[in-house]
Amino acid sequence: MKKITFFIGFLCIVGNLSASLVKVEFEGVIDSVGSSSDLLPSYLTVGATYSGYYTYETIPDSLYESTNAKGYYYYSGQSGMYLEIVNPNNTDESLIIQTNPNDVDYSISISNSDKGDYYIKSKSNNINSQVLSPVLVFQCIFNDSVNDSLELRPATIEEYASNYLFVQGKDYSNELVDFNFGGVVTKTTVVPEPSIVSMVVIGTIGIIKRRKR
Repeated sequence: MKKITFFIGFLCIVGNLSASLVKVEFEGVIDSVGSSSDLLPSYLTVGATYSGYYTYETIPDSLYESTNAKGYYYYSGQSGMYLEIVNPNNTDESLIIQTNPNDVDYSISISNSDKGDYYIKSKSNNINSQVLSPVLVFQCIFNDSVNDSLELRPATIEEYASNYLFVQGKDYSNELVDFNFGGVVTKTTVVPEPSIVSMVVIGTIGIIKRRKR
């Protein structure tokens, strides 16, 4: 029994020595489309469903701190957002907006003021592989006294009073036409990191082998 306890504790210590990637998947329904653009498909209407995910590394590239807020900033790596809206009449067709991996400008801002917010913002993104810059914002409103420490952790609908996704930007190929749309997030799921899952499996196998002996 002592050997098993030591083995699991060792895995936890090793896992904390370096940054890990956190991934949160989300789903929702569009409830506002503020303007139209040739860039946006006709099926992007109120009532359309969307899905996607956001990721962040537990150690940011830079950190801003004040009395009631913290800002975590990323300029490279795998941190970013991905949003997809599928054509309900043709599932092979979809609108995809995602962080530009060659120009990452991504941040997570957390506040514990009276109207505390959790903002995830990606400023440089691609639309269906075109290099454009609509801004993706994933906003959460705090429940009472949640995350007073301002620590970086996943924003889920179980923990926050409301979650909302908003996209705004310009179609620079169409005479600077503004477009924006958004929708309430209805589901969030924290996805385990593959390396963590592997370590758990390895630990389980080790325990089973000891028991068989």
